[in-house]
Amino acid sequence: DDPNKKKLYAQVDKIGAIEVKLDKARIDHMLKVKKVLTADQFKTFRQIMTHRMGPRDGQRGNKWDNKPKHFRPDRF
Repeated sequence: DDPNKKKLYAQVDKIGAIEVKLDKARIDHMLKVKKVLTADQFKTFRQIMTHRMGPRDGQRGNKWDNKPKHFRPDRF
């Protein structure tokens, strides 16, 4: 088959736009959570979320190895 470069690029752009929307939604959620929790509660929440996502970028055994690394709760 001869792939259509324009269609492939359009699909990449569409997926990229969706990923940006998801990242923004995650950020909005974290900011809303941060508003209702105390500093200690938010610290605990962030630790739990980071633990659930697995090791940090670049470490072996990360269950997110094949996924985009745009948003990470430990960066808040």
